Amino acid sequence: MKESRGLFRFPALLVRRCGNVADAAVFANGVAAFERGDCVQAVNWFREAARSDNLDAEHNLGVLLLASAPLGGDDSLPAEQRAVTSICRAASEGHARAQFTLAFLYAFGIGMDPDAMEAMRWYRSAVAQRARDQSERIRRVTDHPDAHACFDLGCAYLEGEDFVVDEAQGAQWIRRAAEQGNVNAQKSLSRILWTGQGVDADESEALEWCRKAAANGDADAQYGLGGVYYNGTGVRKNKKQALRWWREAATRGHEDALRNMVTVFADAEHAPTITAEMLEFFRKAADEGRCDAQFLLGCLHSRAGAVAADDRAAVDWWRRAAEQGHSPAQFCLAMAYLQGTGVARDDEEGVVWLGKAASSGHSTAQYWLGVVYLNGRGVTENPVEAYMWMLRAAAQGEEGANEVCRQLADVLTEAELAAAHEQDDARQQQSKNAGNRPDDLATRAKWSLIAGGQREERGDWKGAAEQYRSALALDVCDRDIRYFSHNNLGYSLNASREHAEAFRHCLAAIAIGDVRYNAHKNLALACQGLGMLEDAALCFVNAIVRSPKDPRAGRHLHELLESHPDLPARSPELAAAIDALCEPVNGPGNVLGR
Repeated sequence: MKESRGLFRFPALLVRRCGNVADAAVFANGVAAFERGDCVQAVNWFREAARSDNLDAEHNLGVLLLASAPLGGDDSLPAEQRAVTSICRAASEGHARAQFTLAFLYAFGIGMDPDAMEAMRWYRSAVAQRARDQSERIRRVTDHPDAHACFDLGCAYLEGEDFVVDEAQGAQWIRRAAEQGNVNAQKSLSRILWTGQGVDADESEALEWCRKAAANGDADAQYGLGGVYYNGTGVRKNKKQALRWWREAATRGHEDALRNMVTVFADAEHAPTITAEMLEFFRKAADEGRCDAQFLLGCLHSRAGAVAADDRAAVDWWRRAAEQGHSPAQFCLAMAYLQGTGVARDDEEGVVWLGKAASSGHSTAQYWLGVVYLNGRGVTENPVEAYMWMLRAAAQGEEGANEVCRQLADVLTEAELAAAHEQDDARQQQSKNAGNRPDDLATRAKWSLIAGGQREERGDWKGAAEQYRSALALDVCDRDIRYFSHNNLGYSLNASREHAEAFRHCLAAIAIGDVRYNAHKNLALACQGLGMLEDAALCFVNAIVRSPKDPRAGRHLHELLESHPDLPARSPELAAAIDALCEPVNGPGNVLGR
């Protein structure tokens, strides 16, 4: 049951953020409340919008009610029943996302008895409704092709948001929006032309659209254009132009652009001359609390040049940045304390700041922390601790760390070396588990997906399934991770002939992302294993429609129709779907894949 309720612990995976026309303002209030984490207020807004027949609101209301329902006991029943009522109403009125959600509910038996046949009935309705919605949306934009509508339609094609991915169509609609002056479309078209997504790559035209978006004030385009000039990608290298565009982006709050500027000017040996205007820009950013700028001002004050050398001012700026967790500033502040530069020498305080920087992964700080432990400066001398930090620094390529490690290895005992490695492992594990941060959980889930794929390659389907279950158990609210965890688990279960459970997980994946083809193909294999042959054939068709260039679903459908040639005659819906395929179904192709 935990796996089945997992989607509803993360309503962000199912809640729609773009509503239909009915009561759009009220719906938008619900979305805003949901995105700031106020689900109670979001439920109230969605309930009000649903009274005006806003089907997106009705579906979202059901999803949020399920998300807030207790996971067991009698108290969960009223909430589940109210939630299912909302989802059923939206589904019955032709809301495709609600229909996919309802198929998932029937598969797992949430708020109702499990019913595979009913699940597939709603799945078929959802697929048909999705196709009608797509055709209607294209018609509306074709009739009124304003820039915003063209851009949204292009993004839908490229990103698969309620649309089957079609990169060529997406590029065409985004170009139409860009030509009408939509700055987001100009930026997107530049990226499309750089990468050749749905078009032939064209570096020269990509640069022109990037320039237009940058000139129109888009910070991302300005940041990218700065990188183009700095690296000399398609143009002559021009550090002055790079800094100009990075500054424009940084002025608009682009932190990566500011960080790049700081990197250039913090390099004492190769930094260009900093103008008074540029210096004033950094002072303003530093006064606003932007730690990269604070770090740079510390560096500038620590050496003669654009500003008067002032070690105390340098320490002051480094301290401000260090207190915000800026590891290079923490290292500089540590060295100031250890050397007594700009502040009274305090070895113990220096070691504290070295430890903060080293624990954040700053390799030079790790090296110097090893040095102070080796020399007993500000801490009790501890060659084992010194060796451990040198190991961490050496792993990141810090110059000199490997040589110190070799020297220490010659004098430490086997037990001391083992203790150092154990401490290193323990610290790294502690860092990974600290607070179970979402990014750490996501990384662990991705590793579980990779490990599952490795077990698949060895034919270890049970082991693969366990890895995918582990990824789901980490409860990561990430659409791709949740989709592929369910989808890949369904694939592995099919390979183990556990088709009933595979069926449920494939529908869970489809509820998250119905425009991807993988889960439709795997759902077809589950249906075939359960003897639901007409449904299996329809799912194969749906997979082919979503990825015509991948031959696997076509091969499976070809084999199914060869062994059961009467299926189209038994199902007019299937016969029509097969006739509608743009290309003939291919015969033998790739080997069975996930």
